Amino acid sequence: MNRNRLALLAIVFEASVLLFGNGMIGLFESSEARYAEVSREMIETGDFLSPQMDYVYHFTKPPFAYWMTSLGMAIFGVNPFGARFFVTFFASLTMLLVFLIGREESDDGGIFPLLVLGASPMFFVMAKVLTTDIYVTFFVTLGVYLFNLLEKEKLTGVQFDLLFGACCALAILTKGQVPLLYWALIFGGMAMFRRDIGLLKPFLSPLFLVTALALSGWWFAVVGAKHPGLLRYLFLRESIEASYSASRFHPGPLFYYIPVMIGAIFPFWMLLPAPRRLFNDPACSRYVGYTVFPLFLFSLFPAKLPTYLLPSLPGWALLLACSSRASGKRLRLMPLAAGTVLAGALSFIALRSERYVQADFTDVYVILSVSIVLAFISACFAFRDRADATLAALFVAILMSGLAAPCIVAKAPEKFKIAEKTALAMKEKMSPDDKVLELRMTAFSIPFYLERKVFAFENNFFRKKFLAEKPPHILQGEEELKNFMDENPMVWIVADAKSEKFLLEKYPGSRLFLKGERYIVFVSPGLSDRISR
Repeated sequence: MNRNRLALLAIVFEASVLLFGNGMIGLFESSEARYAEVSREMIETGDFLSPQMDYVYHFTKPPFAYWMTSLGMAIFGVNPFGARFFVTFFASLTMLLVFLIGREESDDGGIFPLLVLGASPMFFVMAKVLTTDIYVTFFVTLGVYLFNLLEKEKLTGVQFDLLFGACCALAILTKGQVPLLYWALIFGGMAMFRRDIGLLKPFLSPLFLVTALALSGWWFAVVGAKHPGLLRYLFLRESIEASYSASRFHPGPLFYYIPVMIGAIFPFWMLLPAPRRLFNDPACSRYVGYTVFPLFLFSLFPAKLPTYLLPSLPGWALLLACSSRASGKRLRLMPLAAGTVLAGALSFIALRSERYVQADFTDVYVILSVSIVLAFISACFAFRDRADATLAALFVAILMSGLAAPCIVAKAPEKFKIAEKTALAMKEKMSPDDKVLELRMTAFSIPFYLERKVFAFENNFFRKKFLAEKPPHILQGEEELKNFMDENPMVWIVADAKSEKFLLEKYPGSRLFLKGERYIVFVSPGLSDRISR
């Protein structure tokens, strides 16, 4: 089989595995549920310019990811599968781009980086989860591919300006300045190692700049005119402050990303070239800006999340491809390490799962057992120094193990912060005039599944948003809560363990409707009488 067909087969196989379970499990809180609900409200309201979350303007990100999510739900329905579909689609396109880049750069025809990227745990997980990160990864990779075509004179300067300008615009409409930072590191690193500042000249082209600004700036201009003060909020608070402020997001130590990257590309990090070759070999050093520079720069930021490095994963896959052909001890250790980890996971589930979840794990045992067998088949190929067969078998083994993830989550969804069961139980008994209140907690998927506005009491999430004035359904202070409860006799109250105590102290007449592991639902006395009839 030629390389192109093999690449297509690998991409189709990965996409099939990624799509498995996307409709079987509900939306994760909070990111997935938030993106899905914003997109659902776009469809409902017809306003695709000003994102809304629970019918409150929600300008934490530009709209491209919401548009794709809305399109997925328009095609497949307002459900988790539709919401996640285009994440998997763009992940598959990213794999295709890595293959095309690798085909130009390495003797293996791009199969090596394609398989490495597809089997990298972080890439696999994020290709199933609804966030902006896969979209950003795609656009960053597309920019690198277009630049490679320009260098090899397969694109003219005008073609590059237009195509890269459009790519840049869509990237900005996905996550603001983040893709620009990645391209600055990637192409700046290339220029530094080649000692050729002229390499950056295409990015100063007026045609490129005009194209990028025109295709992205229109949205900022429209929403900026509609919402005074929004642009300052977007560019200062949501972009710059979010990167530097550990108080707003997740702080982490300086070495935070070292174990993150070891896990992100496990077990392929074992094949990394030695530092001397990494910085001295032109074939490897061209990817230092794609890999090492983001790792170093984001380590300096106080706010840290593993997904900040996701756009660099194609670079790591390409770096491994341009290093020496895998052989010897490292090739043999890689599938053995993967098989050992999978065997450990299987043992843990078999011996300890009952402590956490009372469920039948037979399907998980079968999936992981097959994956372990494939991993050790890969090891057999490695001991015969058959690098291609080793990597192909390991690719299949890791993807097969990924089938276990949705099976595990489906057995105990609330442990993974999925409120679908809670919301659907409410929806079955709910009348159009009923009110829903989230009490001192936030579950973004509640309005998604109920397809209605949800009142919120002391909801910290909305305190952080760009709001000209407080919406009336966002309650602050016990007086507002009392007025709401007095005026609405039919109320569903979603709580958690912390807010349950407050509710029973202030409103002892509330009746328990459903108590799960994480989410608790009470109803007002009048509503309790109705649903019990």
